[in-house]
Amino acid sequence: MPSGYALVHRSSLREQIARALRDDMVTGRLPAGERFTVRDIAERYGVSATPVREALVELAALQLVEIVHHRGFQVRQQTWEDFDEILDARRVLTEGMLASLPGRVPDGFPEGELTTVRRRAMDARRAAEAGDVDVMVVCDLRYWWELNRLLSNRRVADFADNLRVLAWMFLVPRVRPFAPLRGHLWGRQMELVEGLQRGDWAAVAEEMRAYHRFAAEGVAPLRERSAPSSS
Repeated sequence: MPSGYALVHRSSLREQIARALRDDMVTGRLPAGERFTVRDIAERYGVSATPVREALVELAALQLVEIVHHRGFQVRQQTWEDFDEILDARRVLTEGMLASLPGRVPDGFPEGELTTVRRRAMDARRAAEAGDVDVMVVCDLRYWWELNRLLSNRRVADFADNLRVLAWMFLVPRVRPFAPLRGHLWGRQMELVEGLQRGDWAAVAEEMRAYHRFAAEGVAPLRERSAPSSS
């Protein structure tokens, strides 16, 4: 039986590989539809096959990759219908988290609990203003994970994070041709944090509704471009 240290080390390596694969899929370095084997990924990252296989099985459970019988794995391909379902799931999840806040923290979150999410908010806003897609994706994921962990718990934050990863996997290749996206990315992260500190739950709810509208309306031109021509 492996020692406790060996189990922890292997688990840590699996997590690192899963994170690296996720980052490559979100940024398009591993594009939707790309097929690969455990050996391909092991050689890509210079690691052994076992933690790679474990990482890929984990990502398959999260629906980021699909298992192709006798052929390895494939980065999941998504449709606009999938994307719409992701946006709807995010909205419903957020509404549920916000509904509990007035009872949990009626006077708002103390500054000490907002330190990390405030820092992430500043990073995300700067990235949005710069319009760099790759930097924005990283900052966006970090910001929302910290925010959702604050609003709920780690399990909910992880679930919401996976929805955001799927959304970015779908969007990044569609927005990259228009980069830099300066002025076209949501940049009100700090306003949301300030509302949480004040305990202004009506303002927080309105910021979130505005964010969801922004997300839905912002992709409309992309949706139109991908629609089949009627001519």
